Amino acid sequence: MPGYQVSTTIEAPIDLAWSVLMDVERMPEWTTSMRSVRLLDGEALRGGSRVHIKQPWLRAATWTVDVFDPPRRFSWRSRTGTIETMASHLLEDRGHTTVATFAIQHEGVGARVVALLTGPLTRRYVQRELSGLKTRTEQLANPNPS
Repeated sequence: MPGYQVSTTIEAPIDLAWSVLMDVERMPEWTTSMRSVRLLDGEALRGGSRVHIKQPWLRAATWTVDVFDPPRRFSWRSRTGTIETMASHLLEDRGHTTVATFAIQHEGVGARVVALLTGPLTRRYVQRELSGLKTRTEQLANPNPS
């Protein structure tokens, strides 16, 4: 199954990184890979939540949270035709820092073709999301840098 994974260290505790990540409707404020993010079920992300996401150059999609393990990880899935896309978000507690790993993969008939055609864009978006999480979390952790 074709996929991509990237990690970074965030200079902030895991609880702060998790709180930024969980406020999914504000993602467009800290990553250019999202135009809009809207929770369809309730006011907070949880297992089974459905989320409508619009991204530049991609069709709008509904993602369903299939793994929810606060404050360490969540993943969601979206299906378009025969292709299922899974995106995972993992946070590892390192005391005063957090290691964040984001991954995306495609499954189904034609997954390799989709990965080949959208690979550069997908990698760029995953990197932007991870970088945006790092920047936003570190800004909150240190609002008055010297």
